[in-house]
Amino acid sequence: MTCTYKGDPQTYGLGLRLAFYLLWFAVPIAAYLARSEVPILRLTRAFFTGGMFLSLVVRASNAAIVPVDVYLGLLLASGPYWVDLPVMLVRVLGMGSPWWDLGRWVRVRETRMFRRVVGLGGIGILCFGMWFWTNGINTLPRDPNPTCQTWGFFFTKSALNASLFVAANVVFTILLLIYSTIWLAVDLGILPLPRWIAKSEKRFQKLMKRLDQRDEEFAWKGELEFIKTALDIAVLTVVVIAVELTIQWNNFDVNDLSRADQTIPLIVASGLVVHVLYVWVYPYHIMEIIEDISADLPEVELREKRGSDGSPEVSVRVEA
Repeated sequence: MTCTYKGDPQTYGLGLRLAFYLLWFAVPIAAYLARSEVPILRLTRAFFTGGMFLSLVVRASNAAIVPVDVYLGLLLASGPYWVDLPVMLVRVLGMGSPWWDLGRWVRVRETRMFRRVVGLGGIGILCFGMWFWTNGINTLPRDPNPTCQTWGFFFTKSALNASLFVAANVVFTILLLIYSTIWLAVDLGILPLPRWIAKSEKRFQKLMKRLDQRDEEFAWKGELEFIKTALDIAVLTVVVIAVELTIQWNNFDVNDLSRADQTIPLIVASGLVVHVLYVWVYPYHIMEIIEDISADLPEVELREKRGSDGSPEVSVRVEA
C-alpha cells in the first residue's frame, strides 16, 4: 500500500500549521495577558481561516486537490469553530437556558457584526464539508497507486474512505449545520426565541443589570471564564493532535520551512504573539508612547492601570 503522493505543503506545510496553531492558542491566552490585543488576533485568525476555505473551494471545483488534502484543510479551517462544540453541547443539555450558556463567559466579547460574519463563514465551511463527505471524497482525484490507503483521525487511526468513518462525519456535520443555522437565524432575529428560553433570558438580564447597577460581578464569573478558556485550549489541542497524527500516518513530507509560502504566515503569526507578550510585559512603555503622541493635546487625559486580573488597561478622557 505504498503511496506515491507525499502531501501538499501549500495546504498544510509546517509554516502554515504553526501559524494556525499560534493564532488559535494566542486568542484565549491573550484574553488573560493583554485583552486589548484579542480583537486583532481574532481578525487575523478569521483571515487565515477564510483564506484556507477559499483555497479549498477553488481547488476542489477544479479537481486539483486530493481527498486527504481537503480533510486536513478542513481541520485547519474549522479549528476556531471546534471550540464552540462544548458550548453547543451545554446549551442543548440546558435547553437553551442562559444559566447554562458557557458562550456568555468570555473575557473579551466579539462585536455583533464580527460574530455574525464568522458564524456565516462557519456555515459555509460546514456546507463544503457536507459536499466533501457525501460526494467529493469519491470524485476528487486519488493517488495513482490503486493500493494506496489514506488515513484520518477519529480518536484512532481510521481509513479516510471507510464507510463508518464517512458516515460518522456526515452525521456530525449535519447536526452541526442544523444547530449553527438555527443559532445564526435567532441571532439575526429571523427566528424568535422559544417562550421558555425568552423568559429565562429576561430573568438573567435583570440579574445582570442589578449587579451592574451595584458595580458588582456575578459570583462565579471568574471561574466560568476560566472553565471556558480551559475547554477552548483542550479542544484546540485535540485538533492539533488530529492534524499532526494524520500527516504522520500518511507519511507526508511537508515540514520544509525554506519556502516563502511557509515563512510568511509563520512570521505574521509569530509577530502578533510577540506583540501580545510585549504589551503584557511592558504596558508602561506603551503608555509612554501614547503620551508622546498626545503631547500636543492638553485636553486629553490618559490613565494607565492594571485590571484586577493583572492585564494592562488604558483609559482616555477627553474634556469638552
